[in-house]
Amino acid sequence: MYHARVVKGEYDPLLVITFEDTDQVHPDGHEMKVASIRFMAIHDDLFGEQDPRVKFNDAAMKQIRKKIDAYRKQGDQYNEEKKGSQ
Repeated sequence: MYHARVVKGEYDPLLVITFEDTDQVHPDGHEMKVASIRFMAIHDDLFGEQDPRVKFNDAAMKQIRKKIDAYRKQGDQYNEEKKGSQ
């Protein structure tokens, strides 16, 4: 899971992106992946408030990451359900 700024020089919004396996193989032999935009977020959602007590607090960051990972898993589950219904 990766994040990217939408507007250069701005904290917000951020895109959360994952890379998914495909059944396709590139002509040079490596497996092709697809970039999937999972959701948009603001800086505070991904990294906590712009306060060093949050950003550098391992326990607080762990909780934030768990929440963000739950959103990612929800998107993965949705994709699997859509694939199964086709």
